[in-house]
Amino acid sequence: RGFKDFEEILAGYYIRNSQPEKALNLTQNELTKARALMDLGKNDEAFEILNKVKNNFQGQAIIHSLLAQYYFQKGMFEEAFGEIDEYAKIEPNSPLIYQMRALIYESKEDSFNEHINWGKFNILKGDKEVALNEYMIAYQFNNKSIELIETIANLLEVLKDNTKACEFYERLIELEPKNTSALEKLAIFRDSIGDYRGAFEYIEQLKAVSPRNQFALDNYESYKDRAENGGSFMSFFKSIFGKRMG
Repeated sequence: RGFKDFEEILAGYYIRNSQPEKALNLTQNELTKARALMDLGKNDEAFEILNKVKNNFQGQAIIHSLLAQYYFQKGMFEEAFGEIDEYAKIEPNSPLIYQMRALIYESKEDSFNEHINWGKFNILKGDKEVALNEYMIAYQFNNKSIELIETIANLLEVLKDNTKACEFYERLIELEPKNTSALEKLAIFRDSIGDYRGAFEYIEQLKAVSPRNQFALDNYESYKDRAENGGSFMSFFKSIFGKRMG
């Protein structure tokens, strides 16, 4: 048994290192055989194996990832998406979900969704800057997606680029004027850089669209006071130029 276990470990190594012929010669595992056959372009042989054993792997994510790979390589994209959805039910936090979807969208020449999914993939991999780059590419293909704009703005905040984040919150307000979260963010940002009049304008908008908004109720009077008495113009430029303003 120990030698057989070693052979399976070695077969897995060969699969990961693009040597499917060697893996196929070693393995007794049906799923490893199917994976090796697909890597060799023998998709129909692989599918025969998967179809035969899939009932033995109910509730296991790997069978769905392999079936998704088979359907993808056959150009059966809707079927592939279906298997990815089943995989996601079992492994909801796996980056593989978005990697597989991105590859399908790339094949479908759907650049927007391709880069959205690469963004999600990199978020789960912990690479926020790469994810942001993917989302920015997606934005070039569709600059009216509210979900995408919110995602970019939030990610920029996480990356401490609040100025750029607020550009996207402003874009969000253009598309969705009653977005209370964006109005709050913009009010806070303008206040933080000393643009008190700008901050008050946003909190007035917020109060108008959501009279019971707690942030507006708590801060309206103080924002109004700073806008009227806080020297917003000079404070705004002092926040940029510092001591050089005197």
